Amino acid sequence: KAYTTYFSYFDCHISSLTSLLCVVFSPVDQTTIRVDSRETVILPCRAPGDGTVITAEWSRTDLESDQYVIFYRDNKIDIAASCPSFKNRVELQDVKNGDVSLVLKTVTTADRGIYECRVQGTDPPISTVGLIVEPVEEPITAESGGTVILPCRAPENDRDGDVEWSRTDLEFSQYVYRYKNTKVDHAAQCPSFRNRTTLQDMKNGDVSLVLKKVTTDDTGRYECRVVQRENSCKKRSILVTDPLSFINLRVEPVQRIITAEHEEDVILPCRAPENDVDGDVEWNRTDLESGQYVLMYRNRKFDQDVQSPSFRNRVDLQDMKNGDVSMVLKKVTTDDAGRYECRVVQR
Repeated sequence: KAYTTYFSYFDCHISSLTSLLCVVFSPVDQTTIRVDSRETVILPCRAPGDGTVITAEWSRTDLESDQYVIFYRDNKIDIAASCPSFKNRVELQDVKNGDVSLVLKTVTTADRGIYECRVQGTDPPISTVGLIVEPVEEPITAESGGTVILPCRAPENDRDGDVEWSRTDLEFSQYVYRYKNTKVDHAAQCPSFRNRTTLQDMKNGDVSLVLKKVTTDDTGRYECRVVQRENSCKKRSILVTDPLSFINLRVEPVQRIITAEHEEDVILPCRAPENDVDGDVEWNRTDLESGQYVLMYRNRKFDQDVQSPSFRNRVDLQDMKNGDVSMVLKKVTTDDAGRYECRVVQR
């Protein structure tokens, strides 16, 4: 939806002690346009008078004064004057007929801002457009134990920036994954994601996050950013940018149906999240009283005080050292039938 705000410009000069000359320029309307990421948008502008266009320029208020979104002169686009982040993404609608509307392709949140159109160097601009770009927002569901790809693409021609993947519930200084100064910043990475994350294909601008061996603890809202470096056209060399994409990840626990014979031993599978093998382990059954467990392992020992009496001396964990917290249930009976849940609680 577009809406318009009107401004008036006055240029006043005192021509003598007895007269005041004021020139009133035509009102400039600011149109606000909202668009989704990855779409193509047209920012309107038309040359005044007979529509003759000798020079036309589109600028953005946060760019350096010598950098343009697009610059047209001598009957052609001056590529050298354009900010590199707009290369191959911008064109003018129909210059011959005086329509110098800006066509901006494959937009991202990095394209947000106030755009100004000038023809023949007019000042104030003859068109001002506020562009709002909504980030990509996707829900993704994955099964525990699998690998999931969280999509994100760097802005065109901005693919050498620093990449940040964060999750909204993490501490401010911790990241899911951070790629800074051409290398992974392990010191800033949340320990639970170490050795489980990588980027899809930096060379082609695909900064999608590959997250391996997911568990229910990975459920959350993920944000992707590409932070521009010092070669940015913006007035400030480094900016904290808006997220390029939001991903709502939900990891479903693995559900298995296991059948066993009376008096057999059975193994109920469960694996701890990577690097969390020293956490507390809880096995419960949904029909047990609150506060009672099939098995509780915390503070490096089994807590028999909270264990349901019917499971005492019949349960054990498979192999804590390798993160295998599968439960061994011995001498099963029909009373053991039910829905079992495994949790690893971070300390």
